[in-house]
Amino acid sequence: MVYSNFNAILEFDSESCRESNFIVVTDVNVDGNFLIHHFISHFTKSNGSISILGMAQTQTHYSSATHKLGVNLQQLLKDGRLKFIDGLQYVCDAFTDKTNERSPLKDLTVIVDEAITSTSTHQNGHLFVIDDLTALLNIGCSTQNVFDFVHHCKVMSEKHNISFLLLSHADMEDDEYAVLSSRLQQYASLHINAQALRTGYSKDLSGEMQVYNFKNPYATSKKVLHFKLMDRDMRTFAPGTSSAVL
Repeated sequence: MVYSNFNAILEFDSESCRESNFIVVTDVNVDGNFLIHHFISHFTKSNGSISILGMAQTQTHYSSATHKLGVNLQQLLKDGRLKFIDGLQYVCDAFTDKTNERSPLKDLTVIVDEAITSTSTHQNGHLFVIDDLTALLNIGCSTQNVFDFVHHCKVMSEKHNISFLLLSHADMEDDEYAVLSSRLQQYASLHINAQALRTGYSKDLSGEMQVYNFKNPYATSKKVLHFKLMDRDMRTFAPGTSSAVL
């Protein structure tokens, strides 16, 4: 199960999984991980394969969260359709290795390349999840190092005709976070920004979402939605149509 009707809003169907996509998720004062869980579920239901470069969450976290959406990640691991990479450990090792004079993200790009090329086929689509990029800033990577890493991912996406999904926190009060968020949008074919309601907390709504589809030139440039997260689903509303705001 994926979030009801959400793919229609995104204009992202099973065929889209087999194409090159660069999906950027940003969040402001709300946890955007639910969007990662949605795409993992969607690619799984479309018989695609998945790689997760985890820099903020454990493999157990994804197994638990996607289980509620009907996805068995442990079975995907056994079937060879899922690969989990402890990305933060690789970067931390690079920083502590005084003999390593290369960029701290150089080894991470190698890991990304190996994960992509080791997958035998991408005929049903492959999703490479990076969660999350701001963790790299938090441990001392420069914004330029992160930009270079993102550019490499973009190249790999187009070269191998696969999809990348990158999560970044967009705290506008932090200059590095703001710059990273702005630059990421330049790479995106699909950008989803989730944020808390500007009017403050509501028990009936979880937040607001802006969807930018840059891949479809005929699509509306921006869609604005209110959303409500539930245990196993998400409901979306056009602004002003939820009973919570009428």
